[in-house]
Amino acid sequence: MSEASFKPPLSRTQKLARKRRRLKIALLSLLIIIVIALFGSYVWLRSLQGKMALQPREAAKIAKVVKKPNADEAVNVLLVGTDSRVANGPSRADSIMMLRIDEKRGISYLVSIPRDSRVHIAGHGMDKINHAWAFGGAPLLIPTVSRFMGIDTHYFLKVDFVSFAKIVDAMGGVRFATDKEWYDGELGVEVRAGDRLRAGKEALALVRNRHNFAAGDFARMQNQQAFLVAISQQAAGSYASWPGIASTMATYSKTNMDTATMLKMASLMRDTQSNMQRGRIPTRGTSIGGVYYGIPEAAAKEEIIAAMKQGAPLPPSASP
Repeated sequence: MSEASFKPPLSRTQKLARKRRRLKIALLSLLIIIVIALFGSYVWLRSLQGKMALQPREAAKIAKVVKKPNADEAVNVLLVGTDSRVANGPSRADSIMMLRIDEKRGISYLVSIPRDSRVHIAGHGMDKINHAWAFGGAPLLIPTVSRFMGIDTHYFLKVDFVSFAKIVDAMGGVRFATDKEWYDGELGVEVRAGDRLRAGKEALALVRNRHNFAAGDFARMQNQQAFLVAISQQAAGSYASWPGIASTMATYSKTNMDTATMLKMASLMRDTQSNMQRGRIPTRGTSIGGVYYGIPEAAAKEEIIAAMKQGAPLPPSASP
């Protein structure tokens, strides 16, 4: 070996210096990767928020009829499921639910309001509650529900049923049990009995149908609630499917929540799922002027609302 090619062994100090340099390079590389990932996530979340954002004019109207929750109070989210039977046609509020999440007490509530409930609608008198959507959309439905329930609405989320089927498919199907079987000619799908993995169209048929159940619209509300819970539970255990679910939902949803609030609501709902109370406002059917209405049972409604405010279990009268 020539003297020119001979390299003396590194001293301990030099070895430590080399390790430190390698460590710094590795940490810097990791930091760059994290920054890129965070930036990518931020851009993605901002794009979702952009899709779900309300039009400025509607957002301004909604801002006037909702209230921001205090730091320590329960949060109320009005959930509205709309259904357009004709492509690009007008939507109707087929499902109206109030989601109340009481983080302090570790309990949440999902209470359906029958769409035929006869209530007072500002500027229109007594009418079916879902007509508030037809008359004035969310800016009119929100104060109508708030007045009827006697609780403030903090946030609003509207999901079209078209997205329901796509969300279910994005999850690879959702397990759901029913003892009924029928063929839905409109959707071209057979609904099968048993506890099965339901694809999108079959799931949509289950949450839209009321004619195949003895309890009619009440059974449909129960199925809608149960399916919503099944989706949230399955999604919570499969983080890999969240990007697809979120992207699909954002395409067909509108809300006044920003991304941070939506993530917080999802987290709170997950945390209170084991103590979620589900029910509906009881009504009795009657005909007025040849039109069917559901007359809310006033005493039972007050019991339900009192339980929600107190963080107590819902009374038997709320059974869906």
